[in-house]
Amino acid sequence: MERTSCACQACQRCCRFLSAWLIPSDLERLIPSGANPFKWAESNLLASPGPLVVQVVEQEFRSCSEMPKCARRFVRRRFRVPSLVLSANADGSCKFLSTTGGCSVHEVSPFGCAFFDGHARRSQVGDHLLRAGLNSLIEAGSEHLYHRLRRHLIRKGLVSPPPEVQRARMREAGAGQPSEGR
Repeated sequence: MERTSCACQACQRCCRFLSAWLIPSDLERLIPSGANPFKWAESNLLASPGPLVVQVVEQEFRSCSEMPKCARRFVRRRFRVPSLVLSANADGSCKFLSTTGGCSVHEVSPFGCAFFDGHARRSQVGDHLLRAGLNSLIEAGSEHLYHRLRRHLIRKGLVSPPPEVQRARMREAGAGQPSEGR
């Protein structure tokens, strides 16, 4: 999937209402060389409870009526993948959205911006990319800088509203529904 480069009104609506989420490899591009990552994060990132994810798991259980037989069922398990997002202004817009509607970090924009814009629609490729991004958060391990920054921001009270709250605010403003990746 190619990186998005659009900056039309549909794409900017995401920047006005949603916090773009980061994956661990985004930190290398976003944090300036020589900067203290914790100080930089306090000014530029927020800890997010993360997106709600649904995982379908197969469970086996023994049938009560016939003990030798096993029955299977599929169960949906909902959970959050805690994440980091770009910081927001008081109005909820992205800190990096300029007054002219441009992005001041576009060349190094994080995963949530780089591959999902206002035109993206659900597709197998997009779903695969989204899963890969979420998996990178899980696979990074609790002591990776990504998760240490997240814990640091939580201790400082620098926390974003959940994505579903941001989407509801977007709908209330009549701005429509964003792509799935943001």
